[in-house]
Amino acid sequence: MDELGKLATTISRNVHEDFYCVDLVKKGVLYIHGKLPDLIKEYLEHKFREIRSLKFIVANSVILEGVNLPIDNLYILNTYSLGTKELTNLIGRVNRLNEVFGGESPSLFKLRPSVHFVNSEEFNRAGSNMSSKIGTLKSGKFKDDVKNPTLLNFDISKYDHTIETSTSLERVDSARRERSNALSIIERENFLTKAPQTELDRMKVLFFESGLHLTYFDSDNAFDTIMDRIEAMRGDPDIENMDPIEKVYFVFISELESEIIDLSFARLKNEKARNYYRTFVKSIHALTLKEHINSTVKYFYTNATETGNNFFYIGSSYGEITREGSISGTKTYIDLSTYRPIDQKI
Repeated sequence: MDELGKLATTISRNVHEDFYCVDLVKKGVLYIHGKLPDLIKEYLEHKFREIRSLKFIVANSVILEGVNLPIDNLYILNTYSLGTKELTNLIGRVNRLNEVFGGESPSLFKLRPSVHFVNSEEFNRAGSNMSSKIGTLKSGKFKDDVKNPTLLNFDISKYDHTIETSTSLERVDSARRERSNALSIIERENFLTKAPQTELDRMKVLFFESGLHLTYFDSDNAFDTIMDRIEAMRGDPDIENMDPIEKVYFVFISELESEIIDLSFARLKNEKARNYYRTFVKSIHALTLKEHINSTVKYFYTNATETGNNFFYIGSSYGEITREGSISGTKTYIDLSTYRPIDQKI
């Protein structure tokens, strides 16, 4: 068996036989993206460096930034949301200096990377044109728009100017929100740079570092509520006997449902969702990745058979339909009846 065949077999055995990369690697192609588990993504990137017969790698711009791979040709199929700096950084992934001066075939010609812009409506919006983006690369001009409020060069007065001079209520409201958000970030960063003086300060540091402040509309009020509940847990033996999922629900979600921004996190307000994740937590360390995938799929189909409900939440990244009654209108559900028959053995 050749190297590609061995890699396909390894992926099939350890991830899943239905994983799309199994067939792709046999043809010398990899397809990676940010939603892949880090363990799988890093393994595939390692194999791309190691196996020369892996000729092509398809990826989004996020995965290519900061990744050093032996790439000597780049085909850019979409420039949406890519500015001059982002495009320059993307092009910089081609012919890294270790490949120019080392590697299997070092050459100074690699200092002129082979980059191709494919302006096709198959990958872009109708009527889009890459020529303007290419033109910005030719000009060599970079506009350094400092958006990080923690940097010294950040100018918060730009929001004040917009608020005072703009005739558009929408722009004024947007500027006010951005100014408020910037001030919050500055205040939070100033707090985090100081050593916590009290137990409450230490808990607030953990609250910020975990990203929980981004989960609620009013993070200060949420933090106060959470601290009250943690204090209650310390003296209540019944709460101490709760399983981890119920503790999370009690501390972070119960009666805070309307305050939660993150819809994925808010799902734990549903008892069925908590039951699923309770099973997930118990099995995550006992099963291999492949066994865990099969267990999850089996759970979906078994539950669908027992309840007669084929609609399952899968998240906005992979959702195909909107659940009836959804307020957001975001496609976050799949219909299992359109996939593998439920009575088929998993």
